[in-house]
Amino acid sequence: MNDDLIFKAEKRRHGKLSETVNPMLNEALSHYQNKDFEAAENACRLALIENQNDAQAHQLMGVLWSQKGDYEAATEHLEKAVALDSNLTEALFNLGKVHRDMGRYAKAITSF
Repeated sequence: MNDDLIFKAEKRRHGKLSETVNPMLNEALSHYQNKDFEAAENACRLALIENQNDAQAHQLMGVLWSQKGDYEAATEHLEKAVALDSNLTEALFNLGKVHRDMGRYAKAITSF
């Protein structure tokens, strides 16, 4: 999985990590970029406690679960991210990758 893909759309929109999102999410994204995945997951969990309807936090949690190989949990978070923000292209892309990795090719195609 290309780790940089989840951040490209966010950086295009803001030129850097968003200052308007949940501060814990910014911390999670920073840990993720530094490849400290355990700290990223912990911060992301706290971001979701602060705001369970944070599409970006669900998207990142989905990526983290996917990296661990728990595709069901990844799917749950990525689908929640898309439900909260249907324009979150990185969530759609990552959802497609998870479906592909699970052999769910028809669902993968609709996500890509």
